[in-house]
Amino acid sequence: MYVDSMFTYSILFTGNPDFECVIASLCANNSKFYVCVVYRPPNSSISVLDNLFTTLCSLNVCSFSNFVMVGDFNIDFSNQNHPLFSKLHSIASSFLLYQVVKDYTHINLSGNHTTIDLAFVSSLELLISCATIPPLSSSDHLGFKLCFYITLPRHLLNCVSKTVWCYQEADFVKANNFLSQLHWDSLVNDQHGVDTSWMNWYNHFTHTMSECIPKKRIIIDNRPPWISDDIMKAIRRRNRLFAAYKKSGNEYKLAEYKYTRNAIVSAIRVSKVKYFQKLHTADKKSFWKMVKRLANNRSTIPTLIHNDVQVTDDVSKAEVLNNEFYNNFNHAKHLSTVVKSRFTTDPENCPTNFLCTDHMVYDLIVNLD
Repeated sequence: MYVDSMFTYSILFTGNPDFECVIASLCANNSKFYVCVVYRPPNSSISVLDNLFTTLCSLNVCSFSNFVMVGDFNIDFSNQNHPLFSKLHSIASSFLLYQVVKDYTHINLSGNHTTIDLAFVSSLELLISCATIPPLSSSDHLGFKLCFYITLPRHLLNCVSKTVWCYQEADFVKANNFLSQLHWDSLVNDQHGVDTSWMNWYNHFTHTMSECIPKKRIIIDNRPPWISDDIMKAIRRRNRLFAAYKKSGNEYKLAEYKYTRNAIVSAIRVSKVKYFQKLHTADKKSFWKMVKRLANNRSTIPTLIHNDVQVTDDVSKAEVLNNEFYNNFNHAKHLSTVVKSRFTTDPENCPTNFLCTDHMVYDLIVNLD
């Protein structure tokens, strides 16, 4: 189980070799989820499901507000005739869990599509979507992705984190001493080749800089430039009003929430129009920053066809292009042929519309402003 750094977590249960199960609680601001990951080996006994039921009872899962149980159960949930279907369905019903994976996730040896990778959730209201994704690595199982509504910490909304070097606090004297003590001749030489020499230099240099220059992680505000601080304050007020209405059911709070929501929508529209009216190509940095934001894509070298074989990974693409450039432009004979074929001083081989006399050239120079 991998947990993002924005969550705080605690492990509630870990299984054993006979019962592979992990249950953890994940917290982010006011949102809390309980996640259970289970693996039931093929042809294992019914005791695995008995252990699962006992564990869920001991943790009183019914009291958990947001509980998610996922895993490879090796029980085809699309086949109600499976000998263990009724047992697993009974466990899910006992804890008011809903199985949300509807597509097949595995193709067995007979070529039949089966749904053996399952996801059970306690709250369908918070579930946005459930969709299968391509297999990871060499697995023969499809994955699936669950999307939920959660409330993120305020400082993480519309923000991205970035690691920066603190050059003001760097100890460059120490760095220079380290670099001067390295045996560069043994690290960078013709015997290692260009790639190995480059990696040796890069690794030792970056390691030295990491030791001598401190780093820190900063939060960068990534909200659209037309969302001002006043609008953000209004958005936070709108969220508080909605939370107060959900808690109390007060109709006055609902009316105030709707009024604030409509005012925010209007303010964002006006602010966006004003921003684009001020944005022009004279300020090239702001202009291209906005173009990049709106495009929201990264250009890359497309798939190459080399010797009737598709080349998709970056390293192979670089090798193919490097060999192509080397073979075509590294031979003096080829270069002389190219130059000779493109440029000539022989008037007989020059197109008639390019021929001109000395007097024509003189007239053109005289008439220049």
